Amino acid sequence: MDLYGGQHWSVIRSLPADGREAGLEVQLWVASAGYGLWNCNWSAHAYSATFTGKSEDAVAPAGKSGQAERQAWWEALSQGEHRPKKTPRSLAELVENNRNAVLMIVAPSTYVDAMEPDLVRASQLGHSQQKLFVISSDSPLQTGPLGAHWIKCPGALVFALGGGVASLYARVARHVLLEARRTGLELSAVRERVAELSRKTGGWPENLRSPVTDGEVLQFIRNELEENPRQSRSGLLQRFRNSGQKCQMERFNRLYDTQRKAP
Repeated sequence: MDLYGGQHWSVIRSLPADGREAGLEVQLWVASAGYGLWNCNWSAHAYSATFTGKSEDAVAPAGKSGQAERQAWWEALSQGEHRPKKTPRSLAELVENNRNAVLMIVAPSTYVDAMEPDLVRASQLGHSQQKLFVISSDSPLQTGPLGAHWIKCPGALVFALGGGVASLYARVARHVLLEARRTGLELSAVRERVAELSRKTGGWPENLRSPVTDGEVLQFIRNELEENPRQSRSGLLQRFRNSGQKCQMERFNRLYDTQRKAP
């Protein structure tokens, strides 16, 4: 519980208390690139490994090119002998041992990408398809088997939930738990609640968007096209703006075309 830091983790570690406030028992498990599936009550050493491809500690390249390697890494961690005996090694085993529990994944899409095969197996084991949901950003993974479990979190939700974009998914999870007495924890109800909040919030006010350089825009486009080469300019621009960054349509289209023509 004390190993990690940052905005995201500061909210995540408060979720058990938020759950108790709503009459729920919440167990925290970490999706760790160093340990695999790891309960927060277990001890762990500091490590340098991440599924985020932009980091020098990334276990695989960013984008589609590193997907198979990220997923193989996660699967290998589930086979390791480094965890307490007779404990779940994977998300599928966690669900198998807790058929009536809700499995709420709160993570950036790069981590969900690494866990995708494991999550698909978990979704097939659960007592109900309504008891597994993924709280994350827009991702090409939404067009696959996990799409039915995906809950979108537009960046502008920070205006309703507070904090910064870095802790957005965790704050959405907190909101879901605190609203559980009223709305329940069925996937369809949770999705509608978050969508309703998004509609009330609207988009990012133009004067609060962060200005960016051409290089930063190009890097965003490059990373996104590596994930899914068939993404449209308009869809990418919307995702870029939803993250709270500023770029005029004409400029974005020009940079998009530049990246498309790059060797």
